[in-house]
Amino acid sequence: MLIDLAFFGPGLTLPFLNISLRRTLFVIILATLVFRRLLSSRSFTTDEVAFVTLLLAFGMIWGILLPSSYGYSFSQSFADISPWMGLITFALWPWNAWPTEGQWNRFCKFVIAISILLAVVHIGIWGLLVTNVISPDLFALTANFVSSGGNGESFLVLVPLDNGQYRVFWSSSVFLLGGVYFLSVSRHSRTRKVWLAELALVCFALGTTYIRAFLGAILIFAIIAVLHLRFYQRRTVRWPIGTILGFWLASIISVSIAINPAFLDAIGLARDASDVERVEQSTALLAQFGSHPLLGSGFGSYVSNSIRGTDAPFSYELFFYALLMKLGILGVFTLLLVLGLALKVALARKLAARRSDKFAVWLAFTTGLWFAGATNPMVTNFAGMTIVVLLLVDMRVRSSATEDFALKTASVRR
Repeated sequence: MLIDLAFFGPGLTLPFLNISLRRTLFVIILATLVFRRLLSSRSFTTDEVAFVTLLLAFGMIWGILLPSSYGYSFSQSFADISPWMGLITFALWPWNAWPTEGQWNRFCKFVIAISILLAVVHIGIWGLLVTNVISPDLFALTANFVSSGGNGESFLVLVPLDNGQYRVFWSSSVFLLGGVYFLSVSRHSRTRKVWLAELALVCFALGTTYIRAFLGAILIFAIIAVLHLRFYQRRTVRWPIGTILGFWLASIISVSIAINPAFLDAIGLARDASDVERVEQSTALLAQFGSHPLLGSGFGSYVSNSIRGTDAPFSYELFFYALLMKLGILGVFTLLLVLGLALKVALARKLAARRSDKFAVWLAFTTGLWFAGATNPMVTNFAGMTIVVLLLVDMRVRSSATEDFALKTASVRR
């Protein structure tokens, strides 16, 4: 499933069935998690029950009831909300199936390997294009064979630039950001030269996308990680969940300022056409939010006079503007509660108290990730939300490993 998410854009389709392979695998994984959890002697905690209950209620209200009441297509609302509902796999995860941090680290190496290979693919395509070895049309023709869009369109986006360069990206390119995180937390398990080479390769691949939000996410990641390690390495964060949510909100608000064309022009990152379109898009989304400020109009809803694509009219680059329009004030508050409960289930408090360096990296990366998501719907597609689930599992595993280590140390001292 990770291979399909990383390399095949909208995903492979099962032959003769017209069924998404990744969605089929997701259902199988979900059923396996439930079965494994039922076999486990460990019961659900109060936080896990609250998290699942609130997430399902969130999906029912904003994924089914509200969209249908306003006449939006159920298939589109389902497509819009389904990546968020993937968070349920985190609550169902059979934690005793990963009894040691070492086992999880081996899985992380697999994620890193996929990310590095994906980076090579990005750089390879970019290199062939800028050297004029091959035509963009050939790549588009090749991509049609593995696209599940069903409309004959390539999922690869190859955009020629004025300086002779090319932008190379597709909806799975966000997986590269996940590679940056897992490389960061595994740096001590690799030689310095190998780690730097791998990190440089993934970052260079991110550069070939020319997605400003991705580059901004990496910058935010680096700055926050350094500052947090500098000031909190020997201290305990008193309210880790509040700290995380606060950083996330600050990141989203900062994007609202950063998309201003005047600001982008001042720092040399302006793109006249796309920047103007985003300003117009934000105006339209906020106007519809004003019509339904309390509950919003639900997932799958859109502004009829501002549609970015006919296949997914609910998808907007200004994702959090669109999310505010879809959820309203109460929906946003409910989503924050869902994410707060997810952090409780992930044992964020224990990680902050006992491994401040890991907490700093996690906080910094996720803050940058939501920054990227504020101007790019990739972060909240199937691939992006898979990364979010893996990040939550990573926090929980490292928190549990920390707790086990502390108990063993205390036993030895006694």
